[in-house]
Amino acid sequence: MATLVLTTVGGAIGGPIGAMLGGLIGQSVDRELLSAESGREGPRLD
Repeated sequence: MATLVLTTVGGAIGGPIGAMLGGLIGQSVDRELLSAESGREGPRLD
């Protein structure tokens, strides 16, 4: 979602180069927000 928003805003402000930069920044924001740590917690099985 951040990719779409920042690409649009970047394109409106900086044209094609702004859209490209906004897309790159938005992609990294999306990756950080949507990546789930796959750590498992629970009782130990000894």
